[in-house]
Amino acid sequence: MDEEITRRRLAGGIGAALGISWIGPLAAASRPAPAPAAGGPIRLSANENPYGPPPAAREAIARSAAIGHRYPDELADEVRDAIAGKHGVSRDGVLLGCGSSQILQMADAAFLGPGRKVVAAEPTFEAVLAYAAVLHAEPVKIPETPSFRHDLDRMAAACDSATGLVYVCNPNNPTGTVVGGDELSRFFGRVPKSTTVLVDEAYHDFVEDAGYRTALELLPRFPNVVVARTFSKIYGLAGMRLGYAVGSPETIRRLGEFAS
Repeated sequence: MDEEITRRRLAGGIGAALGISWIGPLAAASRPAPAPAAGGPIRLSANENPYGPPPAAREAIARSAAIGHRYPDELADEVRDAIAGKHGVSRDGVLLGCGSSQILQMADAAFLGPGRKVVAAEPTFEAVLAYAAVLHAEPVKIPETPSFRHDLDRMAAACDSATGLVYVCNPNNPTGTVVGGDELSRFFGRVPKSTTVLVDEAYHDFVEDAGYRTALELLPRFPNVVVARTFSKIYGLAGMRLGYAVGSPETIRRLGEFAS
């Protein structure tokens, strides 16, 4: 019980600890960016959709003004049902987050801590490793191949009984490379069942590689896999902060314990 309370406090401190160090950059990033002049630079640093949400989403946002002063708890199940229907899973296999970044944070809090390891490619999206540092977990960074791809063989070999989490960003940010479906399946088979594999598919909708396969298709075979998705990129809703996780009901329950 004491260990659980301590881990919860550590998880609760992630936002404060990281938030303090990021206040300046976040404040600067939150200021409206001026419209680029014709032929001028376009802001790419945050991978935002410059076109914004589509008309149907804009209409839905306008309608939401009528309930904007209410907490959204009662509507969350409707959103989960819609997502579950899209992916062919049950509602208890879906968890909502404040963008997919909160999903990554919850995964760290659920499966990491002092004495635990997280395996990730280098370079990759840095949030999981940043959250892990707050939890005093050990990062195991595996350099990418010369073609800037995940070195899945070395990542799998780096896993041991202390590895709580393996992070695969697919497509990878910032390299843009893709892990194919067959190699992803083989990789899952080599990772210990006691280790959770977090697959970040924030850029799923942009993939044109014929060999790509979403990890969602592999969830029935690998219950230790959880997939993170977001509405921030393709749907142009970065400022609305809506993301979600899909996984086994057991994994989703574990993540939900660290929702804040």
